[in-house]
Amino acid sequence: MVALLLLTLFACVVLFALGLGRMAVLTSRIAALEERLSAALAHIGEIERALRAAEPAARPAGRARTPRRRVTAPAEGAALPVPVPAPALPPVPAQSRRPSRTKEEWEALIGGKLLNRIGALALILGVAFFLQYAFANDWITEPVRVLIGVLIGGALIALAARAAARNFTVFAQGLVGAGIAILYLSAYASFNYYHLLSQPVAFLFMGAVTVVTFTQAFRYDSLAVALLGWLGGFLTPFLLSTGDVNTTGLFAYIAILDAGLLAAAWRKPAWMPIEPLAMAGTYLIYALWLGESYTAGAFIPGALFLVLFWLMFHAVHTARFAADSVPRRSFRLTLASLHGAVFYILLYVLLDQDHAEWRVPATLAAAIMYFSFALAVRRRSGLDGEFLQPALTGAILLVVATHIEFSALALVQYWTVEALALVWGGTQWRLRSFWWTGLAVFLMAIVALVAAPGAMAGSPAAPFTLLLNRRAFTFALLAAGLALSGVITGRAEWPVAGGVRTILHVAWTWVLFVLLTVETNDWFATAIRNAGVAQEQHIAFLRTLGLPVIWGAYGLALVATGVWRSLRAVKTPGLIMVFLAAGVMLIRGLTYEPVSEFTPLLNLRVLLLLLLAAECALALRLITTRPGTAPLERTTVPALQVTIVLLLLVLVTGEIWDYYAHGIYALALNAGSVNIAGELSRLQNLRQLFLSAGWVVFSILLMALGIGTRSRLERVEAIILFGAAILKIFIYDLSFLQTLYRIFSFAGLGIVLLGVSWLYQRYRGVILGGGESTRPG
Repeated sequence: MVALLLLTLFACVVLFALGLGRMAVLTSRIAALEERLSAALAHIGEIERALRAAEPAARPAGRARTPRRRVTAPAEGAALPVPVPAPALPPVPAQSRRPSRTKEEWEALIGGKLLNRIGALALILGVAFFLQYAFANDWITEPVRVLIGVLIGGALIALAARAAARNFTVFAQGLVGAGIAILYLSAYASFNYYHLLSQPVAFLFMGAVTVVTFTQAFRYDSLAVALLGWLGGFLTPFLLSTGDVNTTGLFAYIAILDAGLLAAAWRKPAWMPIEPLAMAGTYLIYALWLGESYTAGAFIPGALFLVLFWLMFHAVHTARFAADSVPRRSFRLTLASLHGAVFYILLYVLLDQDHAEWRVPATLAAAIMYFSFALAVRRRSGLDGEFLQPALTGAILLVVATHIEFSALALVQYWTVEALALVWGGTQWRLRSFWWTGLAVFLMAIVALVAAPGAMAGSPAAPFTLLLNRRAFTFALLAAGLALSGVITGRAEWPVAGGVRTILHVAWTWVLFVLLTVETNDWFATAIRNAGVAQEQHIAFLRTLGLPVIWGAYGLALVATGVWRSLRAVKTPGLIMVFLAAGVMLIRGLTYEPVSEFTPLLNLRVLLLLLLAAECALALRLITTRPGTAPLERTTVPALQVTIVLLLLVLVTGEIWDYYAHGIYALALNAGSVNIAGELSRLQNLRQLFLSAGWVVFSILLMALGIGTRSRLERVEAIILFGAAILKIFIYDLSFLQTLYRIFSFAGLGIVLLGVSWLYQRYRGVILGGGESTRPG
């Protein structure tokens, strides 16, 4: 039963291999037809151009008639003009699309080829059943059974030779396949079932069958027979396995088998599937040995044979390119890249078993080998795909070696340098694969930086020096690498280069933003640890308001750089950072902490709010000098104007509120000496009254500024703020303030609103754009 299953597996793999071989042959034929058709079309084009050049110029209409040329007979004995023959056309190729088969062709295909293959398979199964049945019933002795199988296999091969001599090629191929399969089956049975042969002798037997297989494949020029030899050759170690692996003997056999397969593939270009199949079989057996049979004593032969396998397949790849005989070039380059990846993975796993310290030297050695090969290729053929594959493989191995050797911030530093080199090389040599690989390494460096211990927050116990530390250097190096890559990418002529350049510039701006944030946080955290308990709240409040000011200053620098260099990818992140800083300040700037240390107008909040408002004003000035055309940039100017007004409004509101909050805090400290209920009510009424008054006064100043500068936006802001003050007075003040405070609140509001109405009438022409004011008669 086992033999039947193995033979069924043989049949399936052979059919699959036949399909691959047929596909390869058809692909090569189509490529040849395409080349012939291209040559014919080019030749026809040359003929058409020659004919057009030989045509006489068209006679213009309306001109005098050209006198007729008299035709006279040539004188006797004069040489007759020799007619110029038309240029010969190349043979027209047959149509690439074959017509559908006729009934007779289908009959010949089924009766002559398909039935041949099925008959061969049936014969193989019949012999297998015979051997199994004879074994079960003990009809004949075991040596005779094996001898019968050998004789049948040999007879089929001999019969195939006679059929080929009579020009029955397809029939002969079927007989050869059946005979070889029966020989493999006989060798397997002699070792595994009957134990007639020792393992070395059985290896020689199956090796001889493999040699016969390839001899027959060359004789009949049959890829199917060659694939059968490949299958039998690689199944031999499994079929003859005893459980005890002889590493040297196993890999020596695989090396000899590979040498024969690669020689066959070199001699027969149409047998292209043999090379990748040999590679797959070799490394599959090596991986199984590595996972199940590896021992510490087998390290040296395992490593040497792995390098030998790599050299064999790489030598064939190199020799094909050196001989300029590379059909299906892209497939060959892909196969070479896959070969390098599989080789390195197996080498890494092998070294990781007992010699992990050799991983980096081995990886660097492999990278150097690929780089050396790439340089040698470049001197011969320039910067084509043949150079790209080994050079890119070497670069990737260098990146992997860096990952093995380094970690955390050091890994980010080395990856940044390597990514910059790849981007530069890809742009300089116009190799997009290098360029994309460099961008991928940059992305890996960013991820590694985020995941590095201590990158987002320093250790509480470690000493800290602002900006003069390893983390800051790593962030700055990564930002510089991204920025330089953005500049280098600007020289590229690829369609996606513009978008990638924008992404790189945006990336370095935010890397520096994160650097400033974490450095500032850690500096304040160190100050809080070193300060006393009384100063902790004050330093924490200073960090809350100081960080937005730092963001605003950095964003302003980016806006200036973007405007100066016409880099929207730098200017836009700067504006976003300015707005982000303003948003945080608007939320956290309303209250002062601790309120016990509050001093009206002479405090850090006033200074920081004014600094941030000044940064917004400078950003507005830069934007207005060179306004952009994008929708986001057209809305930036009014957004910055509104932001400045809101920051000043928060300043006014916070100062009024905290002035009375400080008074309430002092009242609570002196609760025993004053009437706390009455004084508390008075302070709360005064706070609401002056808060409304502050909003109204601020609105008046804003309205006056809008009228003076003819800015409609500022006038609209003043009206909105008036509306907020009106709602507060009519809803809150009317309900909670005492009568005296209500009088002042409403009277003041009425006077102010009437004054604003008078201003609108007085400067109506200015407001509406007429240029002249309206005076009362």
